[in-house]
Amino acid sequence: MINDGVEDYRVAYVKLIYHNYEAGKEEFIAGLPAKFQYLEKLLKASSGAIIKGKKTYADYNLFDLLDIHLLLAPSCLDSFPTLKAFHDEIANRPNIKKYRSTDEWKKRLVNGNGKQ
Repeated sequence: MINDGVEDYRVAYVKLIYHNYEAGKEEFIAGLPAKFQYLEKLLKASSGAIIKGKKTYADYNLFDLLDIHLLLAPSCLDSFPTLKAFHDEIANRPNIKKYRSTDEWKKRLVNGNGKQ
């Protein structure tokens, strides 16, 4: 169920990127704190994972969502220490960290239209 909420946030992101980027970017970024506040509370209550004590698909999906938002607004997690720690923890897992250090990852296009 939480993963569905993450996907709702992703749908809003996709709509911005592909349909309203120029006109809607500032408003979208301004609305992130309201969305992230809920996720911050959720992760605090469950000790840093969507399901307490265990990383699941939903956690990795949330990580990816946060990652693409960091491309759009690099400081978007600054007011959310639990979300930032969650993102950093997954980003620093050995295999993920290794992949993120490759040229392939650094040159990737997140969105097909190049906007990010």
